[in-house]
Amino acid sequence: MSNIKTLKFKNGKVTEADPNTDSPSFKSVKLGGAFGTEFSKAHVDTLTGGESAEASGLHQHDGLYYRKSDAVDESSGAEDANKPVKTNHEGKIDASLLDAPIGRTLSEERRLSTAEILAKTLLLSSAPSPDVRVKLFPEGGIPLIQGIHFSVFGATINWAGYEVESVFEADDLIVVEYFVEAL
Repeated sequence: MSNIKTLKFKNGKVTEADPNTDSPSFKSVKLGGAFGTEFSKAHVDTLTGGESAEASGLHQHDGLYYRKSDAVDESSGAEDANKPVKTNHEGKIDASLLDAPIGRTLSEERRLSTAEILAKTLLLSSAPSPDVRVKLFPEGGIPLIQGIHFSVFGATINWAGYEVESVFEADDLIVVEYFVEAL
């Protein structure tokens, strides 16, 4: 710190201040921007003077800062809401902290058989979970909407009674995308 020098401005000139006679003085300082806390010179002297009980009482946070011990690396439920999160020893976030199912999206490309056309159903290799996240893409057509163009029950897609009931033909190519939760 010995190479930090205080400068003074006097009579239109900048000169080096004498630390014995030209020390800066102030009545108060505001920390934290326009809406921050105003500290008197006595407060600042107390805060910068060490670890006294009075200094600890003046040292306050606005709730944006947390102690390391406040953070959780897995959730026990609602009591952990709004707590800061830390990663586990692998640098990953525990699945219990996520508000989304853990799993993967599967994609199946299928040529419809005559039997599937007659039954108006298509059996997938796995049951979608949840079954509301199924997408159907016929080759050369528009994406089909679940509930309007088809329904899903377990691993079966059914289009009987829907608008597309008579549109599909044997050997049509359909791509099905769906989500499967991890067990």
